[in-house]
Amino acid sequence: NIPDFRSAERTFSLINQASGRAGRSDLRGEVIVQTFNPEHYSIALTDYKSFYKNEIDIRKKLNYPPFCNIALLKISSANLNLAREEAEKTAKYLKENLDLDILGPAPSSMFKIKDNYYFQIIIKYRSKKEIIKEIRFLNEYYLKQNKVSFYIDFNPLII
Repeated sequence: NIPDFRSAERTFSLINQASGRAGRSDLRGEVIVQTFNPEHYSIALTDYKSFYKNEIDIRKKLNYPPFCNIALLKISSANLNLAREEAEKTAKYLKENLDLDILGPAPSSMFKIKDNYYFQIIIKYRSKKEIIKEIRFLNEYYLKQNKVSFYIDFNPLII
């Protein structure tokens, strides 16, 4: 239930690691998984090929890697309303200037850190050429701001 497109992959991997460690000796091992969602394919499927087929079909339908790249934009400020307004303004700008999947703005998974509020926008793209002009514009715009911070991560590990 982590808001990351790789969460099912991580769950499947962790369960397989645990089950691989159970029963390494002559004694039979057992793995018990406690979950609210036992029917989820990352828990129900036990072999890599079935999991991969299911996962890759979902990623293709939703246009997630490896079918695209992702840019994560984070906008933060000590002022909640200012951070929200700038994130909304940035998302509007991107949606008007890019014919790509733009998700957000939304509160970041770590919404408040050390009295700063964080919002995020996700851009799905195939080539950096598609987004570089707008990213440069936004970066220059936010460099001039002293109450709002702007951060971009290309193909982030954690969304």
